[in-house]
Amino acid sequence: MNRDRNMMSHGGIVKDSPFRMRHLLTILFVATVLAACVTDPAAEQAYSLREMERIKISFGAACENLGYTADTDPWRDCLLKLEQQRTLQQYMWNRPYYPYGPFNPYYPPWH
Repeated sequence: MNRDRNMMSHGGIVKDSPFRMRHLLTILFVATVLAACVTDPAAEQAYSLREMERIKISFGAACENLGYTADTDPWRDCLLKLEQQRTLQQYMWNRPYYPYGPFNPYYPPWH
């Protein structure tokens, strides 16, 4: 009788059942995963500054040779365009697509 009253007060689940422990573990797991996804704004800002310094070192002289004055908006635009070209070239050489597979229109059908 006492167990029935206990079940009624907790929505049909006994207070000490393993069901509650599973929910607790699930909640702790989700909280841990979400805590791992949190980023630090100061770290992101430091990374962005380091990346921009790398781009300035890599392409600053090239943009100045093209006639842009250093530390102006057109010069920064030139830096970003050259970095975008480098990124696209790097992607084209390191892409995961293998061009000589069975989906290539020039792939011989007897293979």
